[in-house]
Amino acid sequence: MSNQELKQKARAQLGNSLFSNTWMIALLVCFLTSAISGAAGSIIPGIGALLVFGAISYGCDRVFLRQARDGQAMDIGELFTGFTTCFGDTFVLGFLSSLFIALWSLLLVIPGIPQSLLLVDDLLREGRSPRIQLAAVPGRKRGHDERSQDGAVPA
Repeated sequence: MSNQELKQKARAQLGNSLFSNTWMIALLVCFLTSAISGAAGSIIPGIGALLVFGAISYGCDRVFLRQARDGQAMDIGELFTGFTTCFGDTFVLGFLSSLFIALWSLLLVIPGIPQSLLLVDDLLREGRSPRIQLAAVPGRKRGHDERSQDGAVPA
């Protein structure tokens, strides 16, 4: 199948118009998914979003996959099937995905901590002070150090 044929097929499934009924239902499903997850997270901080995330994301995926695979019309009621048919499974799915996302994101933070400590250690060994440079401000002379002669920075 060529790229042009895939585009035509996708447009036909979505109603051939940007503001067709299918597009509006898709936007409504995305909005409801975000609103329900956000509301649950703000009502019961920490736990609310965890309880709702798996079931709502399962329902959202189910709505879009049924439309994409079978060409069925989108039904907003399908959004809540994660709560009615298999809540335990969707809760475990949401919990595990949240856990793994949190753990893998630590891989971005953890290596930076020892690296910054090594950088500060190297600066101290060279006899330089690790200090924050002030950003360039219009009207300030280049190379002008705001420190007084005793080394204190004015407030």
